[in-house]
Amino acid sequence: MQMGDDQPLPDASVDAPEVPPDAPALLGTTCTNQAMEVARITGAAIDPDDPSFYGTGYKQGLFTRDADNDGKGDVLVFEHLTSAPAGYQYRIRLFPRTTTGFDAPVVSTFTVPQYGAESNAVGDFNGDKLLDVIFTYSTETPQRSPFVYVALQQANKTFTVGARIDVSACLSSTDERLFGFAIADVDRDGKDDVLTTVSYNGLGAAPAGLTLLKGTTTGLAAGTCIAKSGTATPGIPNILYAAEQFFVGDFDGDGYQDFIASVNDKLKLYKQTAASTYAAVGGEVARPTWRVTYGNVVAGRPKQDLVNADIKSAITNINRFVIDPATGITTWPATTLPEADTNGSYGNIRGVVVGDMNGDKLTDVLAVGSQGLSNGSTTPSTFSMTCDRNARWDQVSGSFGTSSVRDLRPIDYDGDGRTDVLANAGADVVIFKIQ
Repeated sequence: MQMGDDQPLPDASVDAPEVPPDAPALLGTTCTNQAMEVARITGAAIDPDDPSFYGTGYKQGLFTRDADNDGKGDVLVFEHLTSAPAGYQYRIRLFPRTTTGFDAPVVSTFTVPQYGAESNAVGDFNGDKLLDVIFTYSTETPQRSPFVYVALQQANKTFTVGARIDVSACLSSTDERLFGFAIADVDRDGKDDVLTTVSYNGLGAAPAGLTLLKGTTTGLAAGTCIAKSGTATPGIPNILYAAEQFFVGDFDGDGYQDFIASVNDKLKLYKQTAASTYAAVGGEVARPTWRVTYGNVVAGRPKQDLVNADIKSAITNINRFVIDPATGITTWPATTLPEADTNGSYGNIRGVVVGDMNGDKLTDVLAVGSQGLSNGSTTPSTFSMTCDRNARWDQVSGSFGTSSVRDLRPIDYDGDGRTDVLANAGADVVIFKIQ
């Protein structure tokens, strides 16, 4: 955790800095600062799963995607219910989007062996165009080994959990730990696959093997080792066996998923050039070391973004990485928001949303600080937002009115191409348009 940063808070009374005459022309539009409620799921009482020790600010298990393939963004939440030595109980609730709001949730419950799920994500693993859920789990004594479970969505919007699948296909030890995790259609067959890296020498050891779990019509197949020291697979850069982290996106706009991998704390672009074939592009840049990093991929834009929120006790630095499919990743100047972790709880602020909130196809970042973070708080939430203008970052502050929000997610609620903000607000889920 980074504490004690001595950078001063931005002074809202000071005008934006003057731009020299020879600076690049401003692009895009100014930031907007009015949050207008456009939808509400009353009494949803969602509680996204959070198995980590980082607190409540970045709970996993809340997804805003088109889950049922009807062209509208739904709300899906993965929640922990009970814990017992016999097993940990969870549920998946899917709130389908309708023409006027959201339907009542479709609920599925299931049990996972002690000590339960570790992380969760979504993808279409059997190619039926319905969003499935995947979550990781590790055995404990006498051997620590990582596995995944897949919950396949059925036609009636319920989810069925299959048997666990081993992700440690390259080596074996008594202390194996999952590192990188990527969901992408590696072989271009219309079904999502999973890439994972695993370490084998206990806590603190670097990853040493890359496993591929292929999507099939019945779900994920057993894992196969596609890279480790001394073993390579054609089309797969061998260095990826040491990847600590992956970010997936169609960064070159060709309809296929590329990824960015972090190896030895350096980020590098790997572009998919054919089925099961990736090529490294450009040089490396230093990986951000703290808190959250999100991709912001805008259709039709030649250069995409990866945005990191470096959350400190007094400010949050926003770092933008420009991804050029021809030249790789470039680090751009950072900007600073006056939202912070005033509680000092591991970078625990209420949320960060990356997207295009003002409709100019450039990158905007909205952050809400940690004040009144607890679920029952009635403190209205303020936000700061910064918007990419090419020659500078514009910045505004606003408020969510009477709402105290957390668990923020991007969603295009009305299909107008602008990013709206979904938030957990006490017993309700509320969607705001940033006007």
